[in-house]
Amino acid sequence: MGIVPVPNMDMYWYKDKLFHSSSLEEKFSRNRYEELQRYLHVANTTQNPPRLQPGHDKLAHVRPILEIVRDKSFQEYKPHMEVSIDEAMIGFNGRLGFKQYVPLKPTKRGIKVWVRADPSNGYINDFQVYTGKTANNPEQNLGKRVVLDLMTPLFGLGHHLYCDSFFTSPDLFTSLWDHGTYACGTVRANRKGLPAGLDRIKLKEQGQFVVKQKNYMRVTFWRDKKNINLLSTNCFGEPDKVNRKQKDGTIKEVSCPLSVKHYNMFMNGVDHADQLRSTYNISRKCLKWWKYLFNFLVDISIVNAYLLMRESVNHQIVTKKNRPRQMTQLEFRMKLAHKMLGQFHGKRKRSVDPRPVLQPSNHWIENMPKKTCKLCSQNKIRKEPKTGCAQCNVNLCIECFRPYHRKLFPQLFV
Repeated sequence: MGIVPVPNMDMYWYKDKLFHSSSLEEKFSRNRYEELQRYLHVANTTQNPPRLQPGHDKLAHVRPILEIVRDKSFQEYKPHMEVSIDEAMIGFNGRLGFKQYVPLKPTKRGIKVWVRADPSNGYINDFQVYTGKTANNPEQNLGKRVVLDLMTPLFGLGHHLYCDSFFTSPDLFTSLWDHGTYACGTVRANRKGLPAGLDRIKLKEQGQFVVKQKNYMRVTFWRDKKNINLLSTNCFGEPDKVNRKQKDGTIKEVSCPLSVKHYNMFMNGVDHADQLRSTYNISRKCLKWWKYLFNFLVDISIVNAYLLMRESVNHQIVTKKNRPRQMTQLEFRMKLAHKMLGQFHGKRKRSVDPRPVLQPSNHWIENMPKKTCKLCSQNKIRKEPKTGCAQCNVNLCIECFRPYHRKLFPQLFV
């Protein structure tokens, strides 16, 4: 369904060949699929305490499979030196206590997920679903808490973290430095711990920048089309050059600090993961909020499995001319669908009608147990005669006997 999207779920079972989009109707019936969706559960929530009670889990409906996907994603792949943390959105417009509104995202309303991804390929190593306030009290230092939760397994390994201004702060970068982790990210000029008077720095020409440093931490202010502020503990070196198109169409080479260059290169890990996930996503309209999160977990599993296969030395593919090439996500999903379906056939075969074939002879009015007249019921008239046709095994009024058989055997009443 991620490969072949349709505007209506019923179209997967259409008999019209013009709209014959898939072979699902050959595997199982529409009624079976709808019942699977209706009765699908992935957790036992009977032991979950009521809302506002100690121990209540807002994600109890998907907690078991959520933890399985998290653990497997972390165990099966070791990230590169650079990692990025950002937020992802699961689109949902229904009623939900922790639904978020992020106006700058393509998906503005839905469930927010904090994600740590690998910028080199978009592999999601870890994630955390944001469930809103606790006991109606806003959380202090939310950005710092999220980064430390997601980066704890990588402490002491020398990784370089890239994040945006929501997370970046001198306090966070100090904590990361103490745990052997370097960081770089955009920062707001009024953040606590930054030098005073940074908001009064005026840069007019493109390519100008000002650097202020204290010990291992460096604040960079660079002028592009607007002022850009970055805080870093891993970018120390000579500035680079970038090309910028001017109003008259000419190309001008301007100075670019090393922290800006690295940020642009390695901050796109979560965006890359979102792009891979949304290309063939399986999410469909549902009545239950947790099914959107469940579909998100399935998409993560498929994309991560695809990236693992693409990097595995045991699964390399070659062309007819023996040249190596990468498998596309579409090819991977097609093979995955074939492997998962296999030879399964859950569609019931129609049973043979045990009733004998009616012959145009031996139809006589006989006494029968009291029952509704077959022809009267078709005309929305309720009559219960004690007569009928034993050959047809139906009750019929005396006046309905001939019209009923005229319909049944028109060749005898020409």
